[in-house]
Amino acid sequence: MKRYQICRIAREVLEDYVRETDRAEHHFETGFCGFCGLGGSFVCRLFLNFGYKAKIVSGSYRHGCHYWTESDGKIWDITATQFGLKKVEKINCNEAKELGYEKIRYCSMNKIDDEFFGWCDEFRATKSRINYLTSCFMNRIGLTQMAMA
Repeated sequence: MKRYQICRIAREVLEDYVRETDRAEHHFETGFCGFCGLGGSFVCRLFLNFGYKAKIVSGSYRHGCHYWTESDGKIWDITATQFGLKKVEKINCNEAKELGYEKIRYCSMNKIDDEFFGWCDEFRATKSRINYLTSCFMNRIGLTQMAMA
């Protein structure tokens, strides 16, 4: 499966997950503001599971804290709608800064619970939440098994 297809389906799965929250309408109105950590971590996990090299990035978008996935020299962002961008943004890393993305550091998938400790529980990326979303993704595409790293 190609990265863009993974991201498109991951965004649909994240939208379904957000619909299950008690403030779903607010989250859709704000373009998924606050879900970038979960979205970036989820996409990174999926890319790794499909055999792509990927990293979660902690950075900023136009000076506001933001998270996304980097893979193959590109930024993959499924929560860019909070900035008025497309549901799935694919940006060349060498053009990222001029478009408003600025990398600060890479995050560890192995320490994901620590990375987002202190975030509002509704938004926080946790290993169990990422496993749940990965399971939903697998069901959506008709796979029965995928590694839960």
